Amino acid sequence: MTSYNKLSDVFGWLRNKSHSINLMYETCNQNIDLYAEGTELKLPVFFLLGKWDLLTVPAGAVALMDTISAPKKEIFWFDSGHEIHWERPSEYQKVLIESFTGL
Repeated sequence: MTSYNKLSDVFGWLRNKSHSINLMYETCNQNIDLYAEGTELKLPVFFLLGKWDLLTVPAGAVALMDTISAPKKEIFWFDSGHEIHWERPSEYQKVLIESFTGL
């Protein structure tokens, strides 16, 4: 576990995290066409989305899900932003367990 002794440590961490995300987006995500990847899937598809997410456009996620053919598909909406697993950890865990195990 990382320990931060000063406020400047926290800001440094945030700056580096932001830099890493920008690099990953530029090299990995920017040119992905999920429709071209294929929408006929033989496995369950679940989208876990935050209602207040500023990064994932809800209308785009719904439109993509509408084109997907899969044995089971579902969108789970959370009262959160982009970081559902941090903002709503218990709800997030419950959905994962129930969706993937059927319990």
